[in-house]
Amino acid sequence: MNTQEAQIPPNPTLSAEEVGRRFLKFIEGVESRGDITLERVQEVMGLTLKRRPIDRGFFHTQSLIGDWSYVIILWPHPEEEMRNSLNLEFINKINQFSDMLPICGLSFEGYHKALLSFGYSEIFRYDKIGRLSGVSYSKGNMHVGITPELKVFPNGKAYPTCVRRIGLLAPY
Repeated sequence: MNTQEAQIPPNPTLSAEEVGRRFLKFIEGVESRGDITLERVQEVMGLTLKRRPIDRGFFHTQSLIGDWSYVIILWPHPEEEMRNSLNLEFINKINQFSDMLPICGLSFEGYHKALLSFGYSEIFRYDKIGRLSGVSYSKGNMHVGITPELKVFPNGKAYPTCVRRIGLLAPY
């Protein structure tokens, strides 16, 4: 461990709801791909991201309750004609299809309303059998994608309840 690594304070323990709120706060302040930097992500999220050993990205992961955890991944490409992106994903290490209710303090509707209030427009995407597979949002050249968890209700219809993944993409 070098001196610089030794000075990094420990990351706070965040709930799924709090990390989601911080992610939305980050999105709210992004106007261009130049705003998606390691420094700004760490400042707004209040987390220290580590370099990913497999590529030039950065990440932070934390356990939540039960078998749930979240991971934040940043791919900044400031000098290249590539896309900058930031993703937040909730993962169940035992069963990827587990009900998200235990970690769903911030619902799909909460994310959706926040993005609309930031000036994003929405496009709902459906799979081959007509189920909602995701929602894309755009504002200028900024794009946000959400992969929701669908819950089937007694009427037989599936509605988005929680967010499995949210990603911010800024093309060059």
